[in-house]
Amino acid sequence: MAASAQDAPLSLTFIDSTRLHHREAGLTEPSGLSIRDDSSFFVVSDDTSALFAVHADGRILSRQEIAHEVQDLEGVEYDPERQRLLVLSEKMRAIIDIDPDSGQTNTIHPISGVTGGAGIRLGEDGPEGLAIGREGEVLVLIEYPPQLVRISPELTKVLEVVSLDAGVGFASSVARRTDGSGLAYDRTRDALWILSDTGKAVFFRPVDGEVFLRFELVFSDESERVSRVHNSEGIAVSKDGTMLFVATDDGKSSRLLKYHIK
Repeated sequence: MAASAQDAPLSLTFIDSTRLHHREAGLTEPSGLSIRDDSSFFVVSDDTSALFAVHADGRILSRQEIAHEVQDLEGVEYDPERQRLLVLSEKMRAIIDIDPDSGQTNTIHPISGVTGGAGIRLGEDGPEGLAIGREGEVLVLIEYPPQLVRISPELTKVLEVVSLDAGVGFASSVARRTDGSGLAYDRTRDALWILSDTGKAVFFRPVDGEVFLRFELVFSDESERVSRVHNSEGIAVSKDGTMLFVATDDGKSSRLLKYHIK
């Protein structure tokens, strides 16, 4: 079963999904997803101050407590070049550098406090997506109005703020307003994958490109019934660029969805 954008050089084919709701461990609202290694992910839940390591089959491998004041987590990204783990707090409007082994907070970087950050439009719907981009720059996705913020690797300066709207192709026919809910950087294509919860879609855009490609997100359940994906929150791309992973925040029905990119 494939979902593709018109005239797109890429297509997404749904492979399978696995359960991503673990009430006993506190993973009940998956909100951020990042590649940990070839078979597991870092996951955060926006109602829990903890970092989870989750196997590709959905099993929880570990849970690491994070400082209690770091709440409402919406993104997580491992930065191998700088050997740091960053998490994104919507409530704090901040990027937090934490130690993945101890959960200790190393530094907190309020987005508005970064040089050039005061001009970013942060309404009621704040930062939702986090990624490490080209040459280590830190990318933040603002939910609504949707914006892509490029920040220097040292988290000291805003390099660029890009508005995401219908004019650049960031729009969906199923949504009155298309929000941003998740972000991933595709190193093999030097491109971005941007989730939209309200748009029921994922958007693809080369970093140096101008036009977005839109892929409707669909999946099939055990009965082979095809449905739209609801409440997509986290997204990650495999290191070799062949797989796309989406985490949904859908109560007891929360899932880790797997797609083949070709």
